[in-house]
Amino acid sequence: MRHIRDYEPIVGRDEVESIVSLAERVKGARVIHVNATAYGGGVAEILKSLVPLARSVGLNAKWEVLRGNKEFFAVTKAIHNALQGNMSIELSEEMRKIYLEVNSRNAGILDLEGDVVMIHDPQPLPLVEFREGGRWVWRCHIDTSQPNMKVWSFLKKY
Repeated sequence: MRHIRDYEPIVGRDEVESIVSLAERVKGARVIHVNATAYGGGVAEILKSLVPLARSVGLNAKWEVLRGNKEFFAVTKAIHNALQGNMSIELSEEMRKIYLEVNSRNAGILDLEGDVVMIHDPQPLPLVEFREGGRWVWRCHIDTSQPNMKVWSFLKKY
């Protein structure tokens, strides 16, 4: 398990102490991270280190992973590509339905009761619609500088 002190040889004791001191302000806060996969992707690689590091400075951090089927992940792959600029992608009503239904089901089974819920990438983005309370943050790890505006118009309400 990673601990913030493991980084002292890299960044120095003063930097680690600064992080620990800043974390005192939010000690005990419940931070839930939600993404689409527990392994095999950049976000999973980040979270497998970030969650233990957050815990090491006193946050009550947890990582939740969406449960979806192959149709859902085909839809979210299309969304991903559209956000990265593929202008030929259109989300059919059926695709939208799959996307929203899987997120609705996940809202009922995932632990989303946090002071802050961090949504990583577009796959779990609609979860916010199905839960009340807390602060929700979307952390998009993909390049959205030239998105497909039709797809973005569907997503931006979340």
